[in-house]
Amino acid sequence: ADDGLGVRVVLAALCGGGDAGVRRPLAIVLCVMLFQQFSGINAVIFYSGPLLASAGMANGDLGGVLVMTVQVLATGLALVLMDRLGRRPLLAGSLCGMAAAAALLALHFLLEPPPFVALVALFLYIAAFSLGLGPVPWLLMPELLPTRARGAAAALATVLNWSCSFLVTETFAGLVARIGAAGAFFGFALVCAVGAAFVAAAVPETKGLRLDEVEALFRAGTAVAAPSSRDE
Repeated sequence: ADDGLGVRVVLAALCGGGDAGVRRPLAIVLCVMLFQQFSGINAVIFYSGPLLASAGMANGDLGGVLVMTVQVLATGLALVLMDRLGRRPLLAGSLCGMAAAAALLALHFLLEPPPFVALVALFLYIAAFSLGLGPVPWLLMPELLPTRARGAAAALATVLNWSCSFLVTETFAGLVARIGAAGAFFGFALVCAVGAAFVAAAVPETKGLRLDEVEALFRAGTAVAAPSSRDE
């Protein structure tokens, strides 16, 4: 019965109905999931081998190990920083770093600068993603979504995330064939920049807030209010 109620609440929110305590957090969670996948993370992973080779790293296995090492270390650092800096600064900073890195990758394909530029851009992108846009959306999901709709809303967000991941992976080669790698990465940079603006305008800081306090912010229409000063 509770699952059925959650589905009905989510469907009402998707149709623009229901209360703001469900509709607004659901919209934020879905948008953040979209930004996560359309930021181009799968494309960067796909191109990591050629990028490392262009930077003079002939050993592809070593390059893969370095990429994964950067990802693991940055994710571990994110786990520490999320409760110190908050979710919102990490998410916005991550998207800004990814926008800069994606623009550098676009310039790499467009202007063919010194090979180390590609290496720096690749590691910056992976580190920025792992610090914020990688882990934070999955943490925000249970912190933003109200209990009565969390199961159905989380399922919807997860399906959307993986569907977009599949879409980006399947269409990236065709996109590059049409507009070139530089155009594709400039597009990813634009998505990340828009994502950073969205986070600044719409995503609340949930650090230090109880679930009922987060829901009260949405009901009051002040979802980007400062977090509680209560000590953890």
